[in-house]
Amino acid sequence: DRARELDHIRGRPNQALGTMKFTNSIHLALVIPLKSVPVVHAAVRLGSNQHPEVRQDEHNVVVTDPLSHSTSSGLLRAAANRRANTNTNSNGNVNTNGNNGNNQGQGKGRPFRSDCTAAVADIQGVSPEDDLKIACEDERTGVARDLDINKVWMREAISSRRLHPGDKILVGDKSMIGEDGKVHPSNANPGIERRGGKKKGGNGAGRKLASVTGDKSVLAVKVVLFDATYTKTESELSDSVFGTNGDPVNLKSQYAACSHNQLNVVQATTRTGKSTSITNGVVTIRLDGTGEATPPANLTTAHPDSIVRPAVTEELNAQFSDLGLSANQLANHVMYCLPPGTMSGIAYAFINNWNSVYSDMWCNYVSAQMHEIGHNLNLAHSNENGSYKDQTGMMGYSYSENDGPVMCFNNAKNWQLGWFSDRQQIIEKEACVEGLEIEGQARYSSSSTRPVIVKINAGSTAANPKEDYYLGFNHKAGANVGTREAANQVTIQRATIEDGSGTPGGGSAASELVAKLGNGGEWTSPDLGGGQVTVKVTGIDTSSMTGFATVDIISNLCSCASDAECDDGYTCNGAETCDLVTEKCVPGTPTGGERTIEVSVFTDNYPTETTWNVANSASDVVMSSSSYSDPDKLYTKSVEVCPADDTAGNYTFTINDTYGDGICCRYGFGSYTVKLDGTDVANGGEFTNQEIKNFPVGPAGPAPTTAPITPLPTPSPTKALVTPLPSLSPTASPSGSPTSSPTASPNESPSASPSGAPTSSPTPAPNVVPTTTSPTDSPSSFPSGAPTSSPSVSPTTSPTKSPTNSPTSSPTVSPTNAPTSPPTSSPTASPTVSPTYAPTVLPTVSPTKAP
Repeated sequence: DRARELDHIRGRPNQALGTMKFTNSIHLALVIPLKSVPVVHAAVRLGSNQHPEVRQDEHNVVVTDPLSHSTSSGLLRAAANRRANTNTNSNGNVNTNGNNGNNQGQGKGRPFRSDCTAAVADIQGVSPEDDLKIACEDERTGVARDLDINKVWMREAISSRRLHPGDKILVGDKSMIGEDGKVHPSNANPGIERRGGKKKGGNGAGRKLASVTGDKSVLAVKVVLFDATYTKTESELSDSVFGTNGDPVNLKSQYAACSHNQLNVVQATTRTGKSTSITNGVVTIRLDGTGEATPPANLTTAHPDSIVRPAVTEELNAQFSDLGLSANQLANHVMYCLPPGTMSGIAYAFINNWNSVYSDMWCNYVSAQMHEIGHNLNLAHSNENGSYKDQTGMMGYSYSENDGPVMCFNNAKNWQLGWFSDRQQIIEKEACVEGLEIEGQARYSSSSTRPVIVKINAGSTAANPKEDYYLGFNHKAGANVGTREAANQVTIQRATIEDGSGTPGGGSAASELVAKLGNGGEWTSPDLGGGQVTVKVTGIDTSSMTGFATVDIISNLCSCASDAECDDGYTCNGAETCDLVTEKCVPGTPTGGERTIEVSVFTDNYPTETTWNVANSASDVVMSSSSYSDPDKLYTKSVEVCPADDTAGNYTFTINDTYGDGICCRYGFGSYTVKLDGTDVANGGEFTNQEIKNFPVGPAGPAPTTAPITPLPTPSPTKALVTPLPSLSPTASPSGSPTSSPTASPNESPSASPSGAPTSSPTPAPNVVPTTTSPTDSPSSFPSGAPTSSPSVSPTTSPTKSPTNSPTSSPTVSPTNAPTSPPTSSPTASPTVSPTYAPTVLPTVSPTKAP
């Protein structure tokens, strides 16, 4: 029955099953008449626990598959095709086309087609000379076989950027697959055909770049061999990758945090295969002789991963072939979790590809997950001193920790990923910039105008890429709180990120950590084509909500000859000028006037369908949405704009829904609000595919002031209201008219009698001020602490010298309520220094004009 399933039998005319008998070992004989060629008898002998073999006699090629997981059909076709040009060397190994056994390390094997797609992998946990591999991938099936090739050629091809992942490798039409599972090219130095190159009418490098935003589906594969299995259960594996059972830090959560929700890891679609199924983003694949591949692979840990990995891919293909899906179509990224002892190193992944491979528990460790999927996203290693030891981010070496370290990527990788593209700044090697504030990625907020990454351009062009320098503040906070190196310091990496096509990230290249600077730290670049740049840190702020460093970036080439050369085009930070003596630019004085635009979106049940942007009158997008992943969640983003730079001042808010049902109110109750300086200028939620709202953004007006308050007369006397000099009690009678001026001095003689109107009781407290034009030289020795209950025991030593010559300069608006009832027995002793506790019952409405 197994023989009848072979695809070279099924559906082919003029082919007959010859003989088939079963003993302790299986002999399968197939006679394949082929039109216009001699009949070839292909005998396959699969002995019990024996390695396959290849031999030839006068009329027959005896072929056994050196890879127990491979289908026989390809072998038999290959055997037939090799009828006229196959010979045997002295060791009994088959050679083709007169190759005379020059396929290095091939051993016993079978032919391999003459070209393949390059899959390049960085390997963790092996010696530096072995940390790189190239595989030949069939893009249709996803099966990739390691390429056994000269390591010098391999490293030169990659480091010189002649070879990119996805390029076509011309291995030669005499190439073989050896019993080690590797492709042994007949060309000692294989040719390279650039995908998207001249033959394709373009100039791109390799395959299309992996997307780094939006939803990315992931499938984790638990691999079972005959003698070992990946350690964890499917449930535990799903939890460590997606957090399905509450794992706090995992692949999904950390990519969301580091990208600020721009990249969302999702579980692969649930599917049912022939004898296994995908559930919660996980599937089990058995290579223990019970699988669905033809024939089923029966492998042990003695087989290298160069055999095991292709076998996993072929079993996935067989399991889901009825759905028309191959392994590389089941998810954006497929993780192979191998049993312990199966592979060298701890993990590897193919760059700008779909496949990653892990040794047992390393499939659970978040740093390994982030690192290897990072390779899939086209990231190379983060180096320090030549090897991947840059521990400021995840592309250095990984850690055997389930939930840590909690950190993201370094400056060069963040620039390549583009998650902070709205906060990137390029400074040319000839420029001088002082007081530049760089914000840490952990607290990235679109409401800030500080750059997150600064690139010092060493002179790269699309045609001539060079190593540039990338600056950032490694803020130990948020998603980066677990950074293992240079915490809360300014770090600088050197890297070549743009390739000849000019596409950011088009060619993956390792970065090198060159500086870690604390406050006051300084670093000077090597020669950058005739100039050098010095970076000096002048301040570090590690507050939890901001987190930024202040730096000066000074080139020995920077100079100016006019103000225009210094103008940065941003009016609100003032006009920069050129000091013609020093030939240096002088920063302007900020004028203010920025206005804040804030957009808040409350998502509906399908948040990934929603995008928006804000553009100015020149149609330049000043702010746009991130990728939304959570339903029923409020997202807020803001930006500062300078109206003086946009005289038209007409801004446009555009919101889109890919499904065409808006964000309210069929599938959730989403809404949006646009504010200008805190005031609503647009809102909504019910629309179809798109809604556009226009709003003016003119110069900010002066800040409103509080209206001035004219003091009103107190409704009741204050505790100590002092009128400069008029007496607090009424004179004996109202003055007839005011005198033209107050008396210069008191009369020489005292008044003949007490005041005309006695007081009803002693004064409640000493007078506020003396009745004389100026106070007495000193206060009385012991003024009363409180009003006396009866008149003073005796009059003062002497009465006041005399009454005033004339009435006060201005009368009160109205007399006091009433004169006091009885006279006091004698005048008060003398004016006291301190005022009375309270004024008269009704104070004057306005003070007198003069004392």
